[in-house]
Amino acid sequence: MVDPLEDTVDLHVTEYFSRTLFHHQAVPSHLSIGAASDVGKVRKENQDHYAVIRRQRSQEIVLSDLPIDEFEGSEDFSHLLLVADGIGGSSFGELASRIVIHKVWELAAHSASWIMKLKDFDAQQIRERIEAYAYAMQQSLDEQIRITDGKEQSLGTTLTAAYVIGMDAIISHVGDSRAYLLRDGVLIQQTEDQTLARKLLDLGHDQSQVKKFHNILSNWFGTGVVGNPYVEIRHLNLKIGDKILLCSDGLTKELSNEEIQEILAAAETPQAASDNLLATALRKGGRDNVTVVVAEVEQWLKSPESQPAQ
Repeated sequence: MVDPLEDTVDLHVTEYFSRTLFHHQAVPSHLSIGAASDVGKVRKENQDHYAVIRRQRSQEIVLSDLPIDEFEGSEDFSHLLLVADGIGGSSFGELASRIVIHKVWELAAHSASWIMKLKDFDAQQIRERIEAYAYAMQQSLDEQIRITDGKEQSLGTTLTAAYVIGMDAIISHVGDSRAYLLRDGVLIQQTEDQTLARKLLDLGHDQSQVKKFHNILSNWFGTGVVGNPYVEIRHLNLKIGDKILLCSDGLTKELSNEEIQEILAAAETPQAASDNLLATALRKGGRDNVTVVVAEVEQWLKSPESQPAQ
Protein backbone atom coordinates (compact mmCIF):
# COMPACT_ATOMS: atom_id res chain seq x y z
CA MET A 1 0.00 0.00 0.00
CA VAL A 2 1.27 3.49 -0.88
CA ASP A 3 1.66 5.79 2.10
CA PRO A 4 -0.85 8.64 1.51
CA LEU A 5 1.67 11.03 3.05
CA GLU A 6 4.79 9.83 1.30
CA ASP A 7 5.43 13.45 0.26
CA THR A 8 5.73 14.72 3.84
CA VAL A 9 9.09 15.22 5.49
CA ASP A 10 10.63 16.73 8.63
CA LEU A 11 12.48 19.94 7.85
CA HIS A 12 15.56 18.80 9.77
CA VAL A 13 16.90 16.66 6.93
CA THR A 14 18.26 19.21 4.48
CA GLU A 15 19.41 16.78 1.78
CA TYR A 16 16.09 14.95 1.56
CA PHE A 17 14.19 18.20 1.86
CA SER A 18 16.09 19.71 -1.06
CA ARG A 19 15.51 16.68 -3.29
CA THR A 20 11.78 16.49 -2.65
CA LEU A 21 10.73 20.08 -2.09
CA PHE A 22 11.87 22.02 -5.11
CA HIS A 23 9.59 20.53 -7.73
CA HIS A 24 7.83 22.14 -10.68
CA GLN A 25 4.30 23.22 -9.79
CA ALA A 26 2.39 21.57 -12.62
CA VAL A 27 -1.13 22.25 -11.30
CA PRO A 28 -2.10 25.83 -10.37
CA SER A 29 -4.19 25.82 -7.22
CA HIS A 30 -5.87 28.02 -4.69
CA LEU A 31 -7.16 27.59 -1.16
CA SER A 32 -10.74 27.62 -0.02
CA ILE A 33 -10.70 28.48 3.69
CA GLY A 34 -13.14 28.37 6.61
CA ALA A 35 -12.78 29.02 10.34
CA ALA A 36 -14.78 29.00 13.57
CA SER A 37 -14.11 29.72 17.25
CA ASP A 38 -16.20 29.55 20.43
CA VAL A 39 -15.67 30.07 24.16
CA GLY A 40 -17.20 26.66 24.89
CA LYS A 41 -19.63 25.75 27.66
CA VAL A 42 -17.35 25.98 30.69
CA ARG A 43 -14.84 28.81 30.24
CA LYS A 44 -15.85 32.42 30.81
CA GLU A 45 -13.46 33.85 28.21
CA ASN A 46 -12.21 32.71 24.83
CA GLN A 47 -8.40 32.73 25.03
CA ASP A 48 -8.00 31.30 21.52
CA HIS A 49 -7.28 33.45 18.50
CA TYR A 50 -6.84 32.65 14.82
CA ALA A 51 -5.92 34.50 11.64
CA VAL A 52 -5.54 33.84 7.92
CA ILE A 53 -3.13 36.12 6.04
CA ARG A 54 -3.01 36.21 2.25
CA ARG A 55 0.02 37.52 0.36
CA GLN A 56 -0.10 38.37 -3.34
CA ARG A 57 2.67 39.08 -5.86
CA SER A 58 1.77 40.03 -9.41
CA GLN A 59 3.53 41.00 -12.62
CA GLU A 60 2.13 42.80 -15.66
CA ILE A 61 3.56 44.58 -18.66
CA VAL A 62 3.02 48.35 -18.61
CA LEU A 63 4.98 49.60 -21.62
CA SER A 64 6.85 47.85 -24.43
CA ASP A 65 7.62 48.24 -28.11
CA LEU A 66 6.37 44.66 -28.48
CA PRO A 67 2.64 43.90 -28.70
CA ILE A 68 1.17 44.02 -25.20
CA ASP A 69 -0.88 40.87 -25.80
CA GLU A 70 2.35 38.87 -26.10
CA PHE A 71 2.84 39.26 -22.36
CA GLU A 72 0.67 37.19 -20.08
CA GLY A 73 0.37 38.57 -16.56
CA SER A 74 1.26 36.33 -13.62
CA GLU A 75 0.16 36.20 -10.00
CA ASP A 76 1.56 34.27 -7.04
CA PHE A 77 -0.46 33.78 -3.86
CA SER A 78 0.51 32.48 -0.46
CA HIS A 79 -1.56 31.96 2.69
CA LEU A 80 -0.51 31.88 6.32
CA LEU A 81 -2.94 30.12 8.68
CA LEU A 82 -2.55 30.65 12.43
CA VAL A 83 -4.14 29.22 15.58
CA ALA A 84 -3.00 30.35 19.05
CA ASP A 85 -4.36 28.96 22.34
CA GLY A 86 -3.63 31.19 25.32
CA ILE A 87 -2.60 29.69 28.65
CA GLY A 88 -2.60 31.26 32.08
CA GLY A 89 -5.09 32.60 34.57
CA SER A 90 -7.55 35.46 34.19
CA SER A 91 -7.17 37.25 30.84
CA PHE A 92 -3.43 36.59 30.51
CA GLY A 93 -3.86 33.73 28.06
CA GLU A 94 -6.12 35.78 25.83
CA LEU A 95 -3.56 38.58 25.83
CA ALA A 96 -0.68 36.23 25.01
CA SER A 97 -2.43 34.63 22.03
CA ARG A 98 -3.49 38.07 20.81
CA ILE A 99 0.11 39.36 21.06
CA VAL A 100 1.63 36.53 18.99
CA ILE A 101 -1.02 36.83 16.25
CA HIS A 102 -0.44 40.60 16.04
CA LYS A 103 3.33 40.08 16.07
CA VAL A 104 3.15 37.71 13.10
CA TRP A 105 1.09 40.28 11.20
CA GLU A 106 3.58 43.04 12.08
CA LEU A 107 6.61 40.95 11.11
CA ALA A 108 5.00 39.88 7.85
CA ALA A 109 4.18 43.48 6.94
CA HIS A 110 7.76 44.61 7.54
CA SER A 111 9.59 41.56 6.21
CA ALA A 112 12.20 42.31 3.57
CA SER A 113 10.71 39.53 1.47
CA TRP A 114 8.11 36.80 1.82
CA ILE A 115 8.88 33.29 0.68
CA MET A 116 6.70 33.10 -2.44
CA LYS A 117 8.56 30.26 -4.19
CA LEU A 118 10.36 27.63 -2.19
CA LYS A 119 12.91 26.95 -4.91
CA ASP A 120 14.56 30.24 -3.94
CA PHE A 121 15.39 28.95 -0.41
CA ASP A 122 17.01 25.93 1.18
CA ALA A 123 15.89 24.15 4.34
CA GLN A 124 18.29 25.96 6.65
CA GLN A 125 17.20 29.39 5.40
CA ILE A 126 13.55 28.53 6.02
CA ARG A 127 14.28 27.23 9.50
CA GLU A 128 16.28 30.37 10.32
CA ARG A 129 13.40 32.59 9.19
CA ILE A 130 10.87 30.69 11.30
CA GLU A 131 13.14 30.74 14.34
CA ALA A 132 13.65 34.50 13.89
CA TYR A 133 9.87 34.95 13.94
CA ALA A 134 9.67 32.79 17.07
CA TYR A 135 12.38 34.85 18.77
CA ALA A 136 10.54 38.11 17.99
CA MET A 137 7.26 36.73 19.35
CA GLN A 138 8.93 35.56 22.57
CA GLN A 139 10.56 38.98 22.95
CA SER A 140 7.15 40.66 22.61
CA LEU A 141 5.75 38.53 25.42
CA ASP A 142 8.82 39.16 27.58
CA GLU A 143 8.37 42.90 27.03
CA GLN A 144 4.70 42.68 28.04
CA ILE A 145 5.73 41.03 31.30
CA ARG A 146 8.39 43.71 31.92
CA ILE A 147 6.06 46.68 31.39
CA THR A 148 3.56 45.25 33.88
CA ASP A 149 6.23 44.63 36.53
CA GLY A 150 5.73 40.90 36.37
CA LYS A 151 2.03 41.03 37.28
CA GLU A 152 1.20 38.89 34.26
CA GLN A 153 3.27 35.97 35.50
CA SER A 154 1.22 33.32 33.68
CA LEU A 155 1.40 34.90 30.24
CA GLY A 156 1.67 32.12 27.67
CA THR A 157 0.32 30.67 24.44
CA THR A 158 0.66 27.92 21.87
CA LEU A 159 1.00 28.70 18.17
CA THR A 160 0.44 26.38 15.22
CA ALA A 161 0.83 27.72 11.69
CA ALA A 162 0.67 26.55 8.09
CA TYR A 163 2.31 28.61 5.36
CA VAL A 164 0.89 27.45 2.02
CA ILE A 165 2.72 28.36 -1.19
CA GLY A 166 1.25 26.82 -4.31
CA MET A 167 1.38 23.06 -3.79
CA ASP A 168 3.67 23.23 -0.75
CA ALA A 169 2.99 23.84 2.92
CA ILE A 170 5.36 24.56 5.79
CA ILE A 171 3.93 23.59 9.19
CA SER A 172 5.44 25.25 12.28
CA HIS A 173 4.29 24.34 15.75
CA VAL A 174 4.80 25.24 19.42
CA GLY A 175 2.59 23.74 22.14
CA ASP A 176 -0.37 21.35 21.99
CA SER A 177 -2.62 22.86 19.35
CA ARG A 178 -2.53 20.61 16.28
CA ALA A 179 -2.19 20.49 12.51
CA TYR A 180 -3.71 17.69 10.44
CA LEU A 181 -3.75 16.73 6.77
CA LEU A 182 -6.73 14.91 5.26
CA ARG A 183 -5.78 13.15 2.03
CA ASP A 184 -7.99 10.65 0.17
CA GLY A 185 -10.22 10.42 3.23
CA VAL A 186 -7.32 9.57 5.58
CA LEU A 187 -6.50 11.96 8.45
CA ILE A 188 -2.88 12.15 9.61
CA GLN A 189 -1.72 14.29 12.52
CA GLN A 190 1.21 16.46 11.43
CA THR A 191 2.30 17.84 14.80
CA GLU A 192 3.27 16.25 18.09
CA ASP A 193 1.70 17.46 21.32
CA GLN A 194 4.46 19.15 23.29
CA THR A 195 3.26 18.07 26.72
CA LEU A 196 4.68 16.35 29.79
CA ALA A 197 2.49 13.34 28.98
CA ARG A 198 4.13 12.99 25.56
CA LYS A 199 7.59 13.17 27.12
CA LEU A 200 6.70 10.47 29.66
CA LEU A 201 5.27 8.23 26.94
CA ASP A 202 8.48 8.63 24.95
CA LEU A 203 10.38 7.50 28.06
CA GLY A 204 8.33 4.31 28.18
CA HIS A 205 5.61 5.11 30.71
CA ASP A 206 2.19 3.54 30.22
CA GLN A 207 -0.68 5.60 28.82
CA SER A 208 -2.70 5.09 32.01
CA GLN A 209 0.14 6.55 34.08
CA VAL A 210 0.47 9.79 32.15
CA LYS A 211 -3.17 10.71 31.57
CA LYS A 212 -3.14 13.43 34.24
CA PHE A 213 -0.20 15.17 32.53
CA HIS A 214 -1.87 15.74 29.15
CA ASN A 215 -2.67 19.37 29.97
CA ILE A 216 0.85 20.28 31.15
CA LEU A 217 2.83 21.86 28.33
CA SER A 218 6.54 21.15 27.89
CA ASN A 219 6.97 23.93 25.29
CA TRP A 220 5.20 27.25 24.76
CA PHE A 221 5.61 30.98 24.12
CA GLY A 222 5.68 33.19 27.21
CA THR A 223 6.61 33.14 30.87
CA GLY A 224 9.28 30.67 31.90
CA VAL A 225 10.77 30.20 28.44
CA VAL A 226 14.53 30.69 28.35
CA GLY A 227 15.73 31.86 24.95
CA ASN A 228 13.51 30.51 22.20
CA PRO A 229 10.78 27.87 22.39
CA TYR A 230 11.53 24.85 20.23
CA VAL A 231 9.69 25.09 16.89
CA GLU A 232 8.65 21.82 15.25
CA ILE A 233 8.74 22.28 11.46
CA ARG A 234 7.47 20.01 8.69
CA HIS A 235 7.04 20.28 4.94
CA LEU A 236 4.11 18.88 2.93
CA ASN A 237 3.86 18.38 -0.81
CA LEU A 238 0.16 19.07 -1.35
CA LYS A 239 -2.28 17.55 -3.84
CA ILE A 240 -5.59 18.78 -5.19
CA GLY A 241 -8.30 17.79 -2.72
CA ASP A 242 -6.08 17.86 0.38
CA LYS A 243 -7.53 19.51 3.47
CA ILE A 244 -5.41 21.14 6.18
CA LEU A 245 -6.88 21.51 9.67
CA LEU A 246 -5.41 23.66 12.43
CA CYS A 247 -7.14 23.50 15.81
CA SER A 248 -6.76 24.26 19.49
CA ASP A 249 -6.93 21.39 21.99
CA GLY A 250 -10.51 22.33 22.80
CA LEU A 251 -11.43 20.34 19.69
CA THR A 252 -9.23 17.33 20.33
CA LYS A 253 -10.33 17.03 23.96
CA GLU A 254 -13.84 16.28 22.69
CA LEU A 255 -13.33 14.53 19.34
CA SER A 256 -11.16 11.56 18.43
CA ASN A 257 -9.09 11.61 15.27
CA GLU A 258 -11.60 9.19 13.74
CA GLU A 259 -14.46 11.61 14.41
CA ILE A 260 -12.49 14.54 13.02
CA GLN A 261 -11.68 12.53 9.91
CA GLU A 262 -15.33 11.65 9.32
CA ILE A 263 -16.54 15.24 9.66
CA LEU A 264 -13.74 16.69 7.48
CA ALA A 265 -14.27 14.11 4.75
CA ALA A 266 -18.04 14.61 4.64
CA ALA A 267 -18.13 18.43 4.64
CA GLU A 268 -18.80 20.08 1.29
CA THR A 269 -16.84 23.25 2.08
CA PRO A 270 -14.11 24.27 4.55
CA GLN A 271 -16.57 26.58 6.32
CA ALA A 272 -19.07 23.75 6.67
CA ALA A 273 -16.28 21.55 8.06
CA SER A 274 -15.29 24.26 10.56
CA ASP A 275 -18.87 24.80 11.69
CA ASN A 276 -19.56 21.06 12.01
CA LEU A 277 -16.38 20.38 13.96
CA LEU A 278 -17.16 23.24 16.35
CA ALA A 279 -20.79 22.22 16.81
CA THR A 280 -19.82 18.62 17.53
CA ALA A 281 -17.20 19.65 20.10
CA LEU A 282 -19.76 21.83 21.87
CA ARG A 283 -22.38 19.09 21.78
CA LYS A 284 -19.93 16.65 23.35
CA GLY A 285 -19.14 18.94 26.27
CA GLY A 286 -17.27 22.06 25.14
CA ARG A 287 -15.02 21.94 28.19
CA ASP A 288 -12.51 24.36 26.67
CA ASN A 289 -12.34 27.10 24.05
CA VAL A 290 -12.62 25.57 20.57
CA THR A 291 -10.97 27.01 17.46
CA VAL A 292 -10.60 25.46 14.01
CA VAL A 293 -9.24 26.65 10.66
CA VAL A 294 -9.78 24.45 7.59
CA ALA A 295 -8.21 24.97 4.16
CA GLU A 296 -8.85 22.86 1.05
CA VAL A 297 -6.54 22.77 -1.95
CA GLU A 298 -8.61 23.25 -5.09
CA GLN A 299 -7.69 23.53 -8.75
CA TRP A 300 -7.72 27.12 -9.95
CA LEU A 301 -9.29 27.30 -13.38
CA LYS A 302 -7.95 30.62 -14.59
CA SER A 303 -10.68 32.80 -16.12
CA PRO A 304 -11.87 36.40 -15.73
CA GLU A 305 -14.35 35.22 -13.12
CA SER A 306 -11.84 33.10 -11.19
CA GLN A 307 -10.43 34.60 -8.01
CA PRO A 308 -8.42 32.98 -5.22
CA ALA A 309 -10.56 32.18 -2.18
CA GLN A 310 -10.29 34.48 0.77
